[in-house]
Amino acid sequence: IISGATWTSELDGTFTKNFQDDPDLSWQVFASSAGFMRIFPGFRWPSHQEDDVDLYDCRLQPWYIRAANSPKNAIILIDSSGSMRGLRREIARTTVEKIVETFGVDDFFNV
Repeated sequence: IISGATWTSELDGTFTKNFQDDPDLSWQVFASSAGFMRIFPGFRWPSHQEDDVDLYDCRLQPWYIRAANSPKNAIILIDSSGSMRGLRREIARTTVEKIVETFGVDDFFNV
């Protein structure tokens, strides 16, 4: 993360130029696939206590997930023949449930 933060410090010049070109620009954000982000203009990050460990990860934020994923269209087919009884059927059902849990508001699917 430290090397990524150092590498992205080059964005400060771009952020400044963007702001000079468009003063109505309120915020600029770079969110890394490593989980850190840069915000321009910067601000003091809130902390409740000095010894708190900040585990903020931009990749877990809804805005990052929506921006990083494209809408999906999916059809899920489940074998319902006699060979899919008992444990096999339960494994298939659990697998489909886990797949469906990954879909977002922009995704479409049918089972």
